[in-house]
Parts: sequence; C-alpha cells; structure tokens
Amino acid sequence: MAETTQYQGLTSGRFVYWNLLPALVCTTLIFLLYKWLPSSGLAALIVLVNVPILFGIMTTPSFRFMYSLYLYGYFVVPLAVAELAVLRRRRAVAGEVACPAQTAVTA
Repeated sequence: MAETTQYQGLTSGRFVYWNLLPALVCTTLIFLLYKWLPSSGLAALIVLVNVPILFGIMTTPSFRFMYSLYLYGYFVVPLAVAELAVLRRRRAVAGEVACPAQTAVTA
C-alpha cells in the first residue's frame, strides 16, 4: 500500500489506475442520475460499457486504452450542468405557455 503513493513511471499500473479513479467516479455518478439527466446518463453508459471490457483484455497498463474515460471525466460536469440548464429552460417555457392557455379556458 505504501508503494501506491510513489510515482514509478507512466507504464506503472498504479499510476494509470489512480489517475482514472476520479473520472470513473464522476462518470458513474452521472450514470446513476440517469432519471434526472437522461442525455448525460446515456453518454456515461456508453463510456462505462468500455471499462470492464478494457480492464479484462488489457495485458499491460496503458493509458491509451482508457483515454475515452479520462477525457469524458473532464466533460461530464459541464455536460450535466448544460443539460440541467436546458431542462430548466424547457420547464419554464412550458409553464409560461400553459398559464395563458389555462386562463383563457377558465375565463
């Protein structure tokens, strides 16, 4: 366990896996929020499907195999925030459209 904090080069397995951990956690959390963030959750699913396959077939720890997960980890939060903004805007527009129609029907 003490060796995991020491950098032993790019080809060291511990270096590759520890750098992927934050991206994996963020991607998994977004996937679990699929009910509220469907587009981000679907994109996270596409990335997460590759993870067990790649970990199963990797013979040597190479960063290039997991680069899609690492890259998606940088874009997952802005993507989720943008999707939340779009969903809120849609709800606000739907609420504004529904209000005049309801007052016209009741009047």
